[in-house]
Amino acid sequence: MKKLTVLYFLAVIILSSCIKEDYFGKSSFNKILTFTLPLQLGASQIIHDSLLIRITVSDEADITAMIPTELTYSNFATINPGIDQVMDYSLPVIYTVTAEDGSQAAYTVSVRTDAPEIQLPNSGFDQWYVTAADYIQIGNGPDDLIWCTGNEGVVTLGDANTLPLVLGNDTAAQLTTLKLNALAQLVGQGIAAGSLFTGTFELNLANPPESPQFGTPFIARPESFSVMYQYTPGGQMTNGFGKLIAGKDSADMYVLLEDRSSEPWKRVATAWYRTGEATPDWTELTLPLVYGEPDNPPSYQVPTNGVWGTGDETPTHISVVFTSSAGGALFEGAPGSELLLNDFKLIY
Repeated sequence: MKKLTVLYFLAVIILSSCIKEDYFGKSSFNKILTFTLPLQLGASQIIHDSLLIRITVSDEADITAMIPTELTYSNFATINPGIDQVMDYSLPVIYTVTAEDGSQAAYTVSVRTDAPEIQLPNSGFDQWYVTAADYIQIGNGPDDLIWCTGNEGVVTLGDANTLPLVLGNDTAAQLTTLKLNALAQLVGQGIAAGSLFTGTFELNLANPPESPQFGTPFIARPESFSVMYQYTPGGQMTNGFGKLIAGKDSADMYVLLEDRSSEPWKRVATAWYRTGEATPDWTELTLPLVYGEPDNPPSYQVPTNGVWGTGDETPTHISVVFTSSAGGALFEGAPGSELLLNDFKLIY
């Protein structure tokens, strides 16, 4: 019996020594995930099906000699030209991503200069997709990082509450404040406000209000913004523990421009609208951006770090935020509060 056992282990060792490192197969992923350039206007358009990347930069940029400010690609892959190589983008540039298994994808990067009068992609809120975790998210896929919602956090304790709403041949966004289950209430997180914003969401279980990462690259200077909306406040304010509290719910809709080129970040411009009034019909909100520090701003409009810019700075990021309950970050709101949104625009 001992002899058979020894022979068995010898066979295992011999077979193991014959297995190559790529026995389970090498990665075939060869995508460019992010690509940004200095003085870029808005977000990059990365079209994986056509292997195209379209970028607009300020007319002040020298596109004949630029290095990407951000360039990420699939794990285990390589890229040529390298991420630190100075390139002339006055003509299309080919970036070849080679996967671990040797398969290649050649992306064509086209750059144009333009006056900084741009719109954010998908500002009509028409594009949505189902994530790998089987909840709905705004955008045309997981690589679309312009708009985001808090759905990733909400589905851990309930159902997604920022969803597409089909209106004939059009699609709007529907944000709803929900009262979550007893487990969520036990930890004081029993209220989930519907939210839609520019940026990303990284679930922070230790500090859930820090999960949204607001802001996307942007250097234009719009005068105002407009959006079509309807709002129905819920009947009774509730806190995260499921207890009724005093007050009336309200929606927040705001645009912030920031200069994040150095620490501390500076607030360049503010346009903020908070309302608790029922607005049952589609209504167009147009609100001017105030550059620099506004006169006597309410406390909720003051930058988190308290730093206002002069208003003359060139913005580096834009944060557009919508929520069905203004107190959602504190897990306060009226269940049933609903904010419908469509056709967001920046006005120059």
